[in-house]
Amino acid sequence: MTAIIDSFEEITPEWMTGALGAGTVTAVETEVMSVGQLGFVARVTLTHDDDTSDAPATVMVKLPREDPGSRQIGVGLGTYEAEVRFYREVAPTVSVKTPQLYWGDVESSTGRFTLVMEDLASHGEPGDMIAGGTVDQAAAALEALVALQAPRWNESALHDLPWLAAPERSQIMFAGVAPGFPPFAERFGDLLPADDIALVERVVPHANAWAARMTTGTTVVVHGDFRMDNVIYPAGGDQPVAVFDWQAARVGLPLIDACVYLGGCLSLEDRRAHDRDLLREYHAGLQAAGVAGFSFDDVWEAYRWGVFYGLFLSVPFSIQLDRTERGDQLFAGMVRAYTQLARDLESEQLLG
Repeated sequence: MTAIIDSFEEITPEWMTGALGAGTVTAVETEVMSVGQLGFVARVTLTHDDDTSDAPATVMVKLPREDPGSRQIGVGLGTYEAEVRFYREVAPTVSVKTPQLYWGDVESSTGRFTLVMEDLASHGEPGDMIAGGTVDQAAAALEALVALQAPRWNESALHDLPWLAAPERSQIMFAGVAPGFPPFAERFGDLLPADDIALVERVVPHANAWAARMTTGTTVVVHGDFRMDNVIYPAGGDQPVAVFDWQAARVGLPLIDACVYLGGCLSLEDRRAHDRDLLREYHAGLQAAGVAGFSFDDVWEAYRWGVFYGLFLSVPFSIQLDRTERGDQLFAGMVRAYTQLARDLESEQLLG
């Protein structure tokens, strides 16, 4: 019987044979590919005893970080459980392209989990939020949001999944926003303009009230971290983008993911010049997929509200997760982008 493992050293031919359930794996070669804030990912190259086996030649295996701080965050926020259960329960019911799940399991109380997934290296390459992306890439990413949201648009059954919709998940995240501002301001005071710091200081007292809206009104499945770094852009042809890293999946407002992407992954000039047209294409995609009762005015109003998701959460996560140079660049860039988006949309007025 296949069981959760705690290190890549435990990936043996026998274990992988059980996880794949197709043919017999006779040898494995493991290469760590990325170390994220909450997890590790490795590519495992497989040797099979039969060339005609349907089993893949390579797979990706994901495990949680070992340090207690990251593990505690993952357990408290339910991120490990969310990712495993998204792949098992939600991914088969929506149209967005994701890595195929071969095997996965989680111990919610401890944070132990293992995912064995399709290797999408041949599909394309992920983006880089710090480097930024193109308008065409943004259009493709919003098409993926239509494929994620439309099949289960405003579906009441989603609210019956505690791991996806329990208000406590969002409350825990946003409860740390206001208390996190003083260390945030100290850490990023030299990396951010004073007017950005001042805007953050003005809005963080509203974080809990904003979070209370997360699961009210029109709701969808939200990726929750919809950055270029979690999107694989195909090398060519008309293939759709693929989306991975579903640890922040939840029920939420329809434009949250679009705000994270448009605000943080386009240059200021491109975002200002193209966001309205991109959102019109997104809206047209929803309509073509059968979504009704959500006008473009609704889209724009939700866009104005959605900017606060990325802005608020940049505060606690930037100070709670392990500090790295790239991490500081990433969070500073996100805050600069989202504060400017909030100004452009006059979103602060919505908070009262």
